[in-house]
Amino acid sequence: MAANTRNSKVVALLVGAMTFGAALLLWLEPRGPRWSGGTPLVAQRGQIIDSVTIEYARDGDAVPLADFACTVFPDGSCRWDPRTGHVRMLVVGSSGAELPAGQARSILAVLGSMSDNYALDVRPSAQRIRLDPGSDPTRRADLPRQAQSLRELLARKQFIR
Repeated sequence: MAANTRNSKVVALLVGAMTFGAALLLWLEPRGPRWSGGTPLVAQRGQIIDSVTIEYARDGDAVPLADFACTVFPDGSCRWDPRTGHVRMLVVGSSGAELPAGQARSILAVLGSMSDNYALDVRPSAQRIRLDPGSDPTRRADLPRQAQSLRELLARKQFIR
């Protein structure tokens, strides 16, 4: 019985000493910065994107790709090199009737990346994303069905009205 009492006292003193030592070390440790939970990292490489104009090009159109900061191809691949506060995005059409699913996912991923990494305001009320008038099937009736599909995608995701 005496051995159990002695072991209990040793364990209790050991726990007390460790608790006191940890409290002392925390008290001696210099204060670090207090992080606030709502501080967004708004820029990557110091750039902020103010607005995006999305243009549609038919399959086979000769378009100078260097004029566009972002080009989304029919297979879903993307050439992405933002240079200024205003980004021109080109969506290259394919021979199909509808916008390919991979291309639609890439368009949404790029716009999401612009929002997350470059502080682009994607709310429809901000009107920072717009469809070029020459690529808008509501203004030009001669555009293919894919242009309508692009407009429907952007409207459904509430990037444009």
